[in-house]
Amino acid sequence: GMKLAKDMIVSDSKISTILLVSGYRNCDFVDYKNPKMRFLYNLGAGGAAMVIKRDAPNEILETSIITDGSFADDVIAPMGGSREPCNCDGLKNRRQYLDVPDAESMRERLNSVSTDNFTDVIEKSIATSGYYTKDIDYLAILHVKRSMHKTIIKKIGISDSRTTYLFGKLWSYRSK
Repeated sequence: GMKLAKDMIVSDSKISTILLVSGYRNCDFVDYKNPKMRFLYNLGAGGAAMVIKRDAPNEILETSIITDGSFADDVIAPMGGSREPCNCDGLKNRRQYLDVPDAESMRERLNSVSTDNFTDVIEKSIATSGYYTKDIDYLAILHVKRSMHKTIIKKIGISDSRTTYLFGKLWSYRSK
């Protein structure tokens, strides 16, 4: 969204202000009785908004995006849509909730694929902005497990003092 808004302001002189709004509500699909979904237990409904103005004092630098569909069938809602339309039996069997049909397979692939993708987009966005990793004062990565967070910051050369493991802070707060 930020990339699109920035590109619109840069390419169209008639646009001077953009309100960017985002929302998230997948928590309705999390089955808290399914231990395979524990990585989503901390999700909640949320929203965010930001105003982007031409010539504002804060500049949106370059971005990098990777869309990786290799996990498209790993986290699914078995019921719903055209493959298995909603029905009372499916609701009784909790098939409207997200599930991981093969958690072990997903777990085996997750670290290598996701870590490389995170690292690539960080390095590309820094480089295309004309900066180096050493120029980053603070890195915020959200919703990855602690070992992946540590691997990413090690690969890009950021010390622990320039980041916070946000997921763990949230999780430890909620579990008290």
